[in-house]
Order: sequence, then structure tokens, then C-alpha cells
Amino acid sequence: MRMSEKASKEMPAAEKKEEKNCYDEKNYRILGVDPGLNKTGYAIIEASSRKLNAVNCLELGVIRTSSKDEIQKRLAKIYSEIGSIIQEFKPSIAAIEKVFININPESSISLCFARGACLTAFGSLQIKTVEYSPNSIKKTVTGFGLADKKQVTRTIMVELGTRSNIPADSADAAAVALCHLYRSKQNM
Repeated sequence: MRMSEKASKEMPAAEKKEEKNCYDEKNYRILGVDPGLNKTGYAIIEASSRKLNAVNCLELGVIRTSSKDEIQKRLAKIYSEIGSIIQEFKPSIAAIEKVFININPESSISLCFARGACLTAFGSLQIKTVEYSPNSIKKTVTGFGLADKKQVTRTIMVELGTRSNIPADSADAAAVALCHLYRSKQNM
């Protein structure tokens, strides 16, 4: 498992969109994203089709933006970095957390902006996308739909077999990816 905070990179050229996703008879890569305007967590996991319970975490990270920057600069950074992650790891699918209505409407709007930047990156690189509600993710991964961030983080650490402390945003992104993996296995 590699943890990083990627440096901002330019979005790949259009001709690179035609590269194949990394799904074959052996492996299935999932990009999980926990969007946020200040911090967007991401996780790349890979599951083996031969060993249904074998999950390998290829990378965990957080894309950070500064509240001092203009909104368009912040969204461009999220878009660009998600695009770079997709190009580097070539996931089969992207799983993202659905919007939830926050008590603070401004927070909900910021979340929508960050999700939009991520979804635009997925679409521009032709990555299939699935969405899950926060409660659905928590229930699938921890068994309890109202689990708090500490419970989610602890569960992710166990599932990924790490003792290293994982930032909450990265753990949430890994939970989104694992939620999709577990639900996909149920449908097999």
C-alpha cells in the first residue's frame, strides 16, 4: 500500500482516452472517491477474481485544496488530480459517495462542486461510475449504517491489513471502493 498526496498535474490529452481499463480475468481495480472541496479522499484497490477475499490496496491519498484559492482553481485541481490517478492506475470503475444534505447548505453546495469535478474527470476519461449513499457504504463495510468515522477507519484498517494510521478521508474513499467490491460479489 502506498499513501500519497499527489502534486497537481495537467489533465491527459484526449487521445489517451482510448487506453483499456485494467480489468482482465485476474484483477479488478476500483477507484473509490470521498469528494470534498477542502479534502477529496481517494483509494485504489485491486481484487483478484481467483481469490474472492483477496484485496490489495494500491494507493490511498488526499487531494487538498486551499480555501484561499478561487473556486475554479480548487475544482480544476481536483479534476486534474483525479484524472492523473485514473491514468496512472487505470481502474475498471469509479465508485463515489452520493450527495447528502448537510445541515449547512453551503457545505452541501461545496460537496456538489467537488463531486462535479470528480464526475467530469470520470466522464472525460470514460470510466464507468457507480454511486452509493453514505449510510449504504457504512452498512456494507461495517455492518452499521450509522457508523462514525472512527468505526469506518478501524474497519478499513482491518480489511486492508494495515496498522498504519489512515487519514479519515482516505479511509472513507477506501470504504466506497470496498462497498462496490462487496456489492459486486453479491451479484455474481
